[in-house]
Amino acid sequence: MILLSVLKKIVANLEVVEIECFGIPVDIVERIKSHPSVLAVNLEKLDQTQLLQIQAAAGSELIQDFLRILDGVQVRRLVTRQPTLEDAYVKLMSG
Repeated sequence: MILLSVLKKIVANLEVVEIECFGIPVDIVERIKSHPSVLAVNLEKLDQTQLLQIQAAAGSELIQDFLRILDGVQVRRLVTRQPTLEDAYVKLMSG
């Protein structure tokens, strides 16, 4: 229980933006990673698309920034959500 409570504190001030894209170039992923409000980025390959999971400070309103960076990339869907325990693990491993 103590570990669970520590993990929840790690992600308490985060939100996750998930962007499913078709063929996102590496340089664009690097531009998103270098955004000052971004804390962690995970890129997962799906069947025909890629899922970009971005952890950022809660309430930072970054959707428009991300869409500008993704200009020219075909976006299939974009969702914001509360972080999970898996997100806490990613943040912990990313430093």
